[in-house]
Amino acid sequence: MNVTSIGQIDLPALFPELTQPQADRLRGAGDELDRLGHPVAWDWHPDHGLAESPTLHDGIDLIVVSATVNLFETMSDGLDLELVVSREDEWRLTVTATIEVACWCLEDHGVHVVHTVSWLVGTTDVLVDSFETAVRTMMTWVDGSHDPAMWRSRAGLPNPAAE
Repeated sequence: MNVTSIGQIDLPALFPELTQPQADRLRGAGDELDRLGHPVAWDWHPDHGLAESPTLHDGIDLIVVSATVNLFETMSDGLDLELVVSREDEWRLTVTATIEVACWCLEDHGVHVVHTVSWLVGTTDVLVDSFETAVRTMMTWVDGSHDPAMWRSRAGLPNPAAE
């Protein structure tokens, strides 16, 4: 379900063991992303939350909640930050923060992840701490370069031809 802020996400439905103070901390961290001054798209999947028992497949992450922050976008290029909470297995989650750039390979891959940090989560305390840390990490990235060419170069990916 696509929403415009973390406040529209039913966190207790996704994470039934969250206490109210923990839910408030998650919302507070999400609100920090919403106040960055860049477009943020939130997405959540109630059927992937810990209250449910979805079919898990090796190598396929089930996204529980995500936020994409658009730092730079033109008709042909882009730079996004993404925060994802996904199911690692039946009871564990992974919180991941990534930097993504538009693809300029001969075969179009859409986007490339050029930097990733992640935390394996087994308790609600660690979920909240990891989510807050991921948001703080993303905020440092917002203060960095918004040039997708720089990030592609650092990752050894091709850039568009100079015009």
